[in-house]
Amino acid sequence: MAEVLYQGTFEQTVDLKRRLLVPQRFRPGDTANELAVVPWGGESGCHLRVFSRDQMEVMREKVKAIPPTDTRKAALKRLIFGNAEPMGLDGSGRGCIPERAAREAGITSKAILVGCMEHWEIWSPERHQVVKQADFETVLKTGGADGIGGFELLE
Repeated sequence: MAEVLYQGTFEQTVDLKRRLLVPQRFRPGDTANELAVVPWGGESGCHLRVFSRDQMEVMREKVKAIPPTDTRKAALKRLIFGNAEPMGLDGSGRGCIPERAAREAGITSKAILVGCMEHWEIWSPERHQVVKQADFETVLKTGGADGIGGFELLE
């Protein structure tokens, strides 16, 4: 499996059937044309993390490898796999956000799609603005002249 790098930010319209156009670079490379959408909470509110079939398989194998005595195993199964819903793409590259996921993430008529290296996310514009500002503040607080957030990214 070739490693995919999701990058870029896109504002997309969401129609009344909860469909949005998925940018070409975010579409799966295989013929399955199916993605997994997982509602993901946090301090900035719920958003959706989107994974390819291959990425879900990698996560499944990692969770399977966790010892059964580790209480995080059951929690991860419920949080990721118990909440994952399929999102297929039509021939035009439109995906239909599952109703429950859209509701939890506050997505109505507009959505912000954000590449996050190994996965991509779908945000309501309002929640994305909040998390974007928080991200800048976090990086600036912990960063310095030597790098971003304490990490030396370019050497």
